[in-house]
Amino acid sequence: MTFKNWCCQFLECFGIRQRRYRVVFANELPDAIRPFDLYAIGEGQPWLAVIQCPCGCGSIIQLSLLKYDSPRWSLYIENDGTGTLSPSVWRSQGCQSHFFVKKGKIIWCNNRLTRDR
Repeated sequence: MTFKNWCCQFLECFGIRQRRYRVVFANELPDAIRPFDLYAIGEGQPWLAVIQCPCGCGSIIQLSLLKYDSPRWSLYIENDGTGTLSPSVWRSQGCQSHFFVKKGKIIWCNNRLTRDR
């Protein structure tokens, strides 16, 4: 877990909440991906979810929402406009972040044992 992630979890223990990711609908992938926006790309039924990596590395993560793709994710839009992605997101390259997005909140997975192999 990075220092930044640890700080966010520490602050939440005292009731200071982190920003939540809100779903933004778009027909096409925007030129600039904004932090704390979870993009649902596609007309009518979204086929792609796009998010900037929450670890701060700046990478753009694209996740297929297509029913017959593998791997694929499901995007649920909550009543407050935040999003939930299922299953977790685990980057195999770069920062190797592993997290869930639940009701717009990032929930980090501890992968220390896996990363140290």
